[in-house]
Formats: sequence, C-alpha cells, structure tokens
Amino acid sequence: MKRFIFLALSGLLIFGLERLVVSGYELNVSARIAAGFLCLFFFPGLCLAEIFLSKDDADFADRIAFAFPLSLALFVLPALAFFVFETRLEKIFPVLMGLALAVWLAALVKCFFAPPASGAKPGAGRWVALALIACSGVLAWLVGASRGPEHDWDLYNYIGMVRKFLLWDQAGIRHYFYVDAPPDPIHSYNLHALIWAIIAGKNRIDPVPLYIHSAFLTVPLCFFSFFSMARRALGDRAGFLAFVFYLFFQMIFSGLYFVGNSTFYPDDAIWLLCLPVLLSLAFLYLEKSGWRLLLLSSLSALAVSVVHPLWGLAFYMVAAFFLAAETVRGSGAFSLLRQNLKSGLARSSLLLSAALVIVPFLLTALYMIIVAN
Repeated sequence: MKRFIFLALSGLLIFGLERLVVSGYELNVSARIAAGFLCLFFFPGLCLAEIFLSKDDADFADRIAFAFPLSLALFVLPALAFFVFETRLEKIFPVLMGLALAVWLAALVKCFFAPPASGAKPGAGRWVALALIACSGVLAWLVGASRGPEHDWDLYNYIGMVRKFLLWDQAGIRHYFYVDAPPDPIHSYNLHALIWAIIAGKNRIDPVPLYIHSAFLTVPLCFFSFFSMARRALGDRAGFLAFVFYLFFQMIFSGLYFVGNSTFYPDDAIWLLCLPVLLSLAFLYLEKSGWRLLLLSSLSALAVSVVHPLWGLAFYMVAAFFLAAETVRGSGAFSLLRQNLKSGLARSSLLLSAALVIVPFLLTALYMIIVAN
C-alpha cells in the first residue's frame, strides 16, 4: 500500500504541475523544466519498472536508474511513426501524455492488488550513495550545464536541432543542421531531441536556458545509472566503491564536465544515462530470465539505437563480448536462459526482440540506399 500511495501522490503532483504550466501558470524556469522532464523523461519509465519488475528484481535505486531509458522505450515505436509522417508537435504531445497517464494508471492497479513487498532493507552504503547523488543534483543546479570550450560546434548543432523541431512544429528527419544539408543518419530519428523540443514548446522555455538549467535532473540520473550497473556487475560492496570513485572523479576532478553534457547531447547523454542501464538490464536478465525482462531490455535497446545507432551498436557489442566470456566460463546464467527458452512465449519474445534490434540499422541502410540513388 505504501508504494500505491507513493505512486498516486507522485503522479498527481507531476501531472498536476505539468497541467498548471501548460495552462499558462507562470513558475520559475527550474520548476517548468522539472514538470516537463518528469512527465516525459522520467515518470513513465518509473511506472513501467513498477509494472514489470518485482522488488527482488530491482530496488528503488535501480528503478530510478531504469526510468530514463524505459521512458524512451515506451515512446519509441510511436515516435518512429511521428518522424515518418512528420507529425506536428501539437499532436504528438497528447499522445505521449496519454501513454504516460496509461502506464501510471496501470502501475497504480498493479500496486493496489499486489501483495506486500518483501526484501532486505537498504544498507548504509546505499543511503550514502543516495545522499551523494542528491548532492550532485544540488551542485548541478548551482553551476548549470557547461560543454567546456566557449566555441563548440556540437553545442550549436544540438541546441539548433531542438530549436528546429520547435520552429518547424513537427517531427521530421530533413535538414537537421543546415538548410541545404541531407539528414544525418546517426541522428535522423532523434526521439531525445524531439522530447526536449516538446518540453521547450509546451512549457515556454527557450532551448538555450533549457540546456543550461536542466542538468540538475540529468546529472543525478547519470550517477544512478552507473550505480545500478556497478552493483549488478560487481556486487554491493565492490559496486559501491566503484561508484564512489566514479562520482568523486566526475564532481571534483572533471567538474561535472562529462555528466554536465547529459542534457541535449545524444552522444554523451546516451552513454551516460542509458548504456550502463542497458548493461544492468542485460545482467539482470541473465540472472533472473523471463519475458518481462527480455521485453524491457529489447525495447530500451531499440530506443537507444533509434536516438543514436552507434551507441546501440556499442551496447550489442559489449553484450556479445560478455555473453562470449560467460560461455567460456561456463556460468549458470545460460542454463537459466535455456530453461526459459523452452517456453513458447519466451521464444516468441526473443524473436520479437531480435526484430526490434535490427530496426534502426535497417532504417539507416534504407536511408543510405535512397541517398545513393
């Protein structure tokens, strides 16, 4: 019942705040950014994790880490249609909000009827990690996002990409960077930029301050993402030590240079926010197996590949290397996998996942053929 109350109050607060902002109520820029980001980039994925994952699969820290790529996974298939048909932003927004509300209601139903969750209470190390992550959000709120050098071509490209969606008022793959340039096959179906453009338009925020002031939300998620992967791969104790080293390196030595680029930059945002989570989901699937984990992993990988195919390819290569290493070691992970594949539903899910995996690469190949002709 506690989870039901938490989800119900969180949804009312997040969706209610976004409704106020969209209706024209003037809040400060951080509140308007938070309303849009939580509605579209975070809360839908958190609700999906609540629906498909048990507490034994993923604790609260893992669910927060999974929220960003799972939100992209929820929107990825409709988004491909939006790009193909060049749908106007005014029509895209209610579709995305409708999906977000639907998964929220489904998560409420699941929590209401689910038996009380059991599991070990978080240890002291986990609370320390959460406190450090919260401090990173405060620091990012104070300093904002900064690419580093004053003149950075990517800065103008990616902010320009969000602004062009906003000015065109539609999704499309034409002329991302320059007026007469063909679409870039790496960023052609950039769901990441499209959602940022919707937040900028509906919440009345210019893309430049949106880029600068949204780091207080994305920077903590980067650390949650790494924390989830480190614990899953190394265990709680070693994962916590690896996380602390990573966090203090980013906060003190690099001055949030890399994680501060996790707002508009699909190159940096995807490998910081999504790639560790994809690996964490892959490790979790090998541990637990089951069609639910397979579905979440494959849709999240598809979403990452649609935003940036090279990072999707990087995930598949890392996953293949890990699977090859596990095969040589002869671990028990594959015995679980073989048992799971005896189920007809699991085999169908695996075939569907394989089909989803190749979608972004087929789109890119199709684009190259069209351009060549």
